[in-house]
Amino acid sequence: MVYTARRANLALADDVSWIHGTSLGVASTADGGATWLYRGTLEGLDIDPGVHTYWAPEIVQIGGTFHMFLSVINGLPSTWSGHPRTIRHYESHDLWHWTYTATLDLSSELVIDACIFPLLNGGWRLW
Repeated sequence: MVYTARRANLALADDVSWIHGTSLGVASTADGGATWLYRGTLEGLDIDPGVHTYWAPEIVQIGGTFHMFLSVINGLPSTWSGHPRTIRHYESHDLWHWTYTATLDLSSELVIDACIFPLLNGGWRLW
């Protein structure tokens, strides 16, 4: 499982910066989900320097390749609004090593939490 990590143990002022600066956590289960083993965080997602927020990964397998659509916010904003967001596309063959493919060209800088679904007549829909 790849998930949005949290920094909820930080004692911060009245802001939401504890939400930002998160990496993607990885956990696995060998018993159908009754118990989970923390495996660490995904590395290699940075395409530019500095701290980033990685949020709400959507991962699908197409053929033999995994595709991840990932919300990204640069820095550690202290508010919910006023900062741009992007959705990046990465590819992997093993779910551990990811290669940056593109930053999606979207109609807004406020889009987060991508979801992708196959269309009946071929192709994919992202919303």
